[in-house]
Amino acid sequence: MIFWTVQMLRGMALECYFKALWLKVGGTLVVDGRYQSIPGTRDHDLHSLALAVGRRAALQLTGDELTILPRLSDSITGGRYPIRRSPDPPKLSAPSSEPKWGMWRFPGDEKLLGSILVKLNEALGA
Repeated sequence: MIFWTVQMLRGMALECYFKALWLKVGGTLVVDGRYQSIPGTRDHDLHSLALAVGRRAALQLTGDELTILPRLSDSITGGRYPIRRSPDPPKLSAPSSEPKWGMWRFPGDEKLLGSILVKLNEALGA
């Protein structure tokens, strides 16, 4: 059971990393004291965040790296909001041919996550 909590926290950490990089390159997240989404993104959708931030910050994730982001996005929303507002599945920006959120492949997905974190750390100068 702890695995799903770990996945949720991993997804939340990536969301924070993407938003930190967005701020570093001059983006904004607050307008008139209210949260402002990154243009072209959806709440907790790591795939759309990676694409939007990547364009502005010259962060280049591989296609393989992008494939794990929808599953981590589902972990964020499934962990934070276990009861959906609607019975319909969430609409994410990634292709629907990807495995469902419960599918995490070892060791491949672990390596991809590590690669993404290295790139984000380098982009942030950490």
